[in-house]
Amino acid sequence: MFAAAVLCACVPPTPPAVTSKVSCAGTPVEGAIRTAFAGTGDEDYMLTRAAHESGCNPCAYYPSQSYCGDAATFNPRTAKSLFGLLGHDDLIFAACPNPFGIIWWNDASCGAWAARFLYNGSGRRPWGG
Repeated sequence: MFAAAVLCACVPPTPPAVTSKVSCAGTPVEGAIRTAFAGTGDEDYMLTRAAHESGCNPCAYYPSQSYCGDAATFNPRTAKSLFGLLGHDDLIFAACPNPFGIIWWNDASCGAWAARFLYNGSGRRPWGG
């Protein structure tokens, strides 16, 4: 699973246009979510959760805002990324480690893999399932 780290970009992505309020299927982040959750049987569920948590925007953060700037300067005490991760910068860093200690929370692949790590330990519970 740690092979996903090579997929992480070092440049913050452009927020995708949301094409569905029900699911991230058909959006630019669908592939990252499906890849991270492959084999769980919950790919479609997690596409729905990402739509609910972030509107399919990897740069989303609470409350209802978007920031794709320097991830290193962002407030760590807010829910962020595709899955509204709160207090899980450790998982985001584990998904996309780098020698600079930057938490790439605004990268779709990093956010999806961090959510997968959380899912591996807790299943759907963190998202109300």
